[in-house]
Amino acid sequence: MAIRGVSYVSGVRQGPAGPALWFDAADSPQELLDWVLASLVDDLRAAEVSDAMVAAPPRSRLAGSDRSLLAIPRAATLRLLPGQGVVPAEWRDAAFEWLRDQVPDLEGLTVMHLLVDAPTDPAGARRFLDHSRERSHILAGGPDRVQAAIGGFFGISPALSLSVAGAPWRGDALLRSAVDLRQLARRLAPQVSLAILSLEEWLGATMGIRPPANIWQQGEGPQPSAMYMLCDELLFDAYPYQVLGPGNLRRLGGPPEGAVPLPGGRVEYAAGELREWDPRGSTRPAVRARARAALAPCLASRRQAFALRQARRGRAQGPGDGAAAP
Repeated sequence: MAIRGVSYVSGVRQGPAGPALWFDAADSPQELLDWVLASLVDDLRAAEVSDAMVAAPPRSRLAGSDRSLLAIPRAATLRLLPGQGVVPAEWRDAAFEWLRDQVPDLEGLTVMHLLVDAPTDPAGARRFLDHSRERSHILAGGPDRVQAAIGGFFGISPALSLSVAGAPWRGDALLRSAVDLRQLARRLAPQVSLAILSLEEWLGATMGIRPPANIWQQGEGPQPSAMYMLCDELLFDAYPYQVLGPGNLRRLGGPPEGAVPLPGGRVEYAAGELREWDPRGSTRPAVRARARAALAPCLASRRQAFALRQARRGRAQGPGDGAAAP
């Protein structure tokens, strides 16, 4: 029976301390809230659950455009996409190794998704990411030092992102972090359908389900939700550095000028120098325009992306699968 006034019930999901269920009854009368909580406690007892807690957690910073995330400046982000597969366990291993390199003491370690925003320990953070089935992030670091984040994206948008940002940086610190991320992309290249390295002005801009891009924001390209299914052939946009797979290269007619071969039939393509992509610099628009021109065959319009999806569906269905029985 639907309970009027309870606007959302999550179902059981993985929290930082174990399985958890969330419900939103913020607009419910107190009598209804008391009844819901009492019923929940009765159900837990009936199931012989002896260790549980009912609490009102703080609102997650990922639930909206939280200023604390948007205010962390200058971010370097590597996003690894497996295409239509799942995020491999080896990527998560590499991500946690990288996180410890960036923030050795894991100060301020927290886990976040749209419902959870809570401190945890390293084992809890890994368990949280391993069991997540929605957009989730692990953040380490403090306001006066480097902050690093692991982002897990699941469902129709499988990807893993690694971001490092922080106000105290000066000089080439951001570029050195970007070079480290580029090395990780090379190491994992044989497993990726696509890898994207971007430099953004704020950390919050890197945490969405979509990679930072401008073409789709301007309405010129396909929706990113469709792109995740096509990223073995199409690209979201031009970026400072990408690992391109065999499908991208076929569509391009070969490696773009300056691309360097990598294992597994991949290539790395650096579009200009990293410092030319400084989010606050004057050279970014011009270098991005040149990169878009070089990658143009992979920057499809919405109509082209739709036609590609239809063609793939037709090939998967086969010539006789849709015929009526005689």
